[in-house]
Amino acid sequence: PSGHNGLAADREFLISDAAGICARASSQWLLFDLDSRRPVRLPVAVTALRVPDVERPLGSAGKVVLDPGTERMRTTVRKSDLDMNGHVNNVRYLHWMMDTLEAAHPKGVDISFKSEALLGDEIQISEGSEFATGRVVSRADKVMALARFAF
Repeated sequence: PSGHNGLAADREFLISDAAGICARASSQWLLFDLDSRRPVRLPVAVTALRVPDVERPLGSAGKVVLDPGTERMRTTVRKSDLDMNGHVNNVRYLHWMMDTLEAAHPKGVDISFKSEALLGDEIQISEGSEFATGRVVSRADKVMALARFAF
């Protein structure tokens, strides 16, 4: 990890080729108790790690906050949407949101995963009410993921 706050560990990524840096990413990771389905504190083995100062390519992770606006798509979670833990793979949320965008190639995305979706769940992808490049994935009245796209 490149840092932590006790509950979440940060990771920074720089992807480069012969021409230089072509992509930057930041992520934040939590550990969950599988029985209670609640976050747990990071183990001492992680919090005791001393990591060098690392450039945060996208700055500090912030919260994405959007209210659902206009519905853009509905889908039902299928087996092919699931990961090994039996819930929707994070990349699938991104695919669903991108399928509803007018522009094909965003330059960046800020995404927050809020809750898991399971096999058979009815999912709604809505445009964020604040701006047209925001997307909200929800089930009934529960938000599953939020994203803001940059073009």
